[in-house]
Amino acid sequence: MISIPVFSDPSHAETVVVDGVKLQLGFNWNTRGEYWSMSISVANIVALASVKLCLGLPLIQNYRIPSLPSGEMVIFDPSYEKDCIDKDDFADGVVYLVYLTEDEVDAL
Repeated sequence: MISIPVFSDPSHAETVVVDGVKLQLGFNWNTRGEYWSMSISVANIVALASVKLCLGLPLIQNYRIPSLPSGEMVIFDPSYEKDCIDKDDFADGVVYLVYLTEDEVDAL
């Protein structure tokens, strides 16, 4: 399991390598809807755009995009008490964006 940093800056980008694939992640806070979205690019080609980040739901594998790694990204709430993600929850360590390898997903 790899924890991926998400900051409270309303629009920012991160680059991570998971399962040997370099991902460029773009994060945006939607002020009106009060939710985070994420876009994923591989080799500067957009693979997923504006996926709403929801607690406990798979974020990438439902799309079956060959350029994405074979694992899964999920938002994890260790307290199991959150219903939604607030703007500062990632930065405050309340929730985490994590990448699970295919083996880790299969073990669930």
